[in-house]
Amino acid sequence: MPFFNRSIADLTGTDLEELLAAQAVENVRLEFKREVPGPEETLKKLSGFANTFGGYLIVGAAAGSSDGRLTAFPGVDAQPNYKQTIVQRCYDGVWPPFEVLVSDNIPVPNSPGKFCYVIYVAESLEAPHFLNWGKGAWIRTDEYSQRFETRLADYEAILHLLNRRGLAVERREALYRRSVTRFETLVEREYAGHPNTAGTIGATVGLSISPHFPTRRLIEEHALLQLVTSEQVPWRSVRFPSNRETVTQHESVLLLHPASGFSMVEVGVWGNLFYALEIERLTGEQGHQVAGIHLYAFLGHVLVFLEHARRIYRRMGYSGSLFVRAILRRVRGKPFIYADPYGSQEVGPSSRIDDEVIVEFSTPADRLYTHRDDVAGDLLKTLFFALNWPDQAADPGLIANLVAKGAYFNSWAPRA
Repeated sequence: MPFFNRSIADLTGTDLEELLAAQAVENVRLEFKREVPGPEETLKKLSGFANTFGGYLIVGAAAGSSDGRLTAFPGVDAQPNYKQTIVQRCYDGVWPPFEVLVSDNIPVPNSPGKFCYVIYVAESLEAPHFLNWGKGAWIRTDEYSQRFETRLADYEAILHLLNRRGLAVERREALYRRSVTRFETLVEREYAGHPNTAGTIGATVGLSISPHFPTRRLIEEHALLQLVTSEQVPWRSVRFPSNRETVTQHESVLLLHPASGFSMVEVGVWGNLFYALEIERLTGEQGHQVAGIHLYAFLGHVLVFLEHARRIYRRMGYSGSLFVRAILRRVRGKPFIYADPYGSQEVGPSSRIDDEVIVEFSTPADRLYTHRDDVAGDLLKTLFFALNWPDQAADPGLIANLVAKGAYFNSWAPRA
């Protein structure tokens, strides 16, 4: 449904009309409220989403009392500072606090002067969240009725939440390890005989992106194959991935050598994405060549990986928190190589001690959809610090400039 594939900041009255036309029904991740809920009810609803699977609360939407089916958007009066109010409530009234996204007031079609508000909460990384002043932890459930509702969690429910998250984290880590193993197996079996390669593989980067809690399959296998083979990003006058060779393996579709150089892309049914690439190059004139990491090519590939991931998750309809992890191997003594303002080759720093570097962080999927370059910046500043370039990592202006150079390498027009 298009509504769930759009950023909260981009929602319009047209999206509401499409939701109504689809006859959406309340479920574990969706609830309609005809009137503006009070402070305590708001916190119960939103913390219930955060403690369970995440979800959307739509204010100004009417639903049938028997089946929870959306019937109309009567809207509500404009709520002054509503976004700031909700964010502050989720900070002051819940422990631990959680992040919430609130739309601007969305004009209701055919109801002048009335508006809807959409509030989104991701499945929380820090659940269970408790309302302050001894008012307990709340969850979303349909255990006692045909209608999904928010109810007070007992000890067993809270323990179940913790166990479920633990199992999901184990799955996420197992999927990551499997992706790394698959790429290393590809290296072992095919690197020596691949065109334009010789000897043993040099420095590599692996970028893993996954739902923070992969608790459900986001797509079935055959639909995944169609998605992966149809979604491409304009890149350097060609497209990425190139789809030179597609391989289906257990729960995943793999694209072999989809970028320049020895590379692999994996997309799995759990929403796990993995991009791997050899980043070491020989540069310079014959007799004066240096083995290192071509800085601008590295930046460009990070950007195209993130752009591809952004498109894949949008088409899967994923809303929630993403866990991003970059792993660089065989990088000790491999400097960054780049051109100075006069076009001369410069050799930058390298990792002096570590031969393998892993960095990781979380980000909302909505942020990747609307601020891809900011996500890239977060990743780059962490990587540059880990790779012995702290001055570069500490300056936001330099990071923004590097992101722009990566876009230029990709032959992308500057972002507005």
